[in-house]
Amino acid sequence: MVPVVPDPHQQDTSLPVQDPDLLTDAELDAAYLAVERVDEDERRRTNAAWTARLIYFCFAVLYVALGLRVLLKLIAANSASGFTRFIYGLTAPFVAPFNNIVNQPTASNGATLDLSALIAILVYLLLNWLGVKLFLLIRDRPSQHSV
Repeated sequence: MVPVVPDPHQQDTSLPVQDPDLLTDAELDAAYLAVERVDEDERRRTNAAWTARLIYFCFAVLYVALGLRVLLKLIAANSASGFTRFIYGLTAPFVAPFNNIVNQPTASNGATLDLSALIAILVYLLLNWLGVKLFLLIRDRPSQHSV
């Protein structure tokens, strides 16, 4: 008969388990509370991660719109065009706080480097990153349950 040699690369997933009949009611209650706390913490982390991804997505849409604004101004797009008006109208409230910080360089053909929109992208990137990090810091802390 050949002896069975355990595989050294396979992890032992067995846990030392006591016979439930030997545990007191208080020990069983404590064990169930610990499992419930872990489940609750995992649920909170999953929800927080999903919310963070949603926030990143919403800001990404804003960055794309602001980038299109910069591109349209750079190529001196016809401002009477419906798409151009839509992008300018959509991004105007987000660029407004940064207007007139610096002069907008303009070429002879009417092309403009929209530095206000570029500054807005940088500021919103920073606010997005800091906001999500703060949100995760607040949401991702373990619950205060005592076992």
